[in-house]
Amino acid sequence: MAKKLTRQPKSRAAESSEDGVNPGAHLEQVRNILFGENLRTYEERLARLEKHLMQEHGELRDATDARFDALESHLRQELGAVSTRLEGEGVTRTETLKSLTREFRETLKTLEKRVDKLDDGTSKMGTDLRQHTAEQIKALSVQLREQSNTLSTLLERKFEELRTEKADRMSLAAVFAEMATRLSDKKDSSK
Repeated sequence: MAKKLTRQPKSRAAESSEDGVNPGAHLEQVRNILFGENLRTYEERLARLEKHLMQEHGELRDATDARFDALESHLRQELGAVSTRLEGEGVTRTETLKSLTREFRETLKTLEKRVDKLDDGTSKMGTDLRQHTAEQIKALSVQLREQSNTLSTLLERKFEELRTEKADRMSLAAVFAEMATRLSDKKDSSK
């Protein structure tokens, strides 16, 4: 909507004094009359577009934050579940190891009682029986050590798997962070 100017006849002296004081003022008024409405329209459009882009940027940032929060929560839950499972397995294996140790001790005590009874009978039989018991104890000790080593190896392998899973999740988080940075850089460069 352009303003209409009605030109009032001026005296020559008044025109020359206005032109002498500020020659660009008339030119600015003419520009404002000719292009002022278009400039205001474009400025309004640009302001609306900027507001819309800022709103979309905020929504995208909020959505990305929500997704990262959900991912972090999920990762924490998974890590907690794996830790609980490993702790449960560790407790179960420890209890099993204690039970086996008790059984071995009871077996050892039983064998020692038998040895004592047989020792009363004959010394040769007692000596043979002691040697046999000692061999069984050694074999049981070896077996116990092997089982303990096997359990330790299994626990170490589980802990390593847990570390690997955590590292994979950390890599995934780094990829998402890099992707967010690139999207942000791309948006900034498109402005």
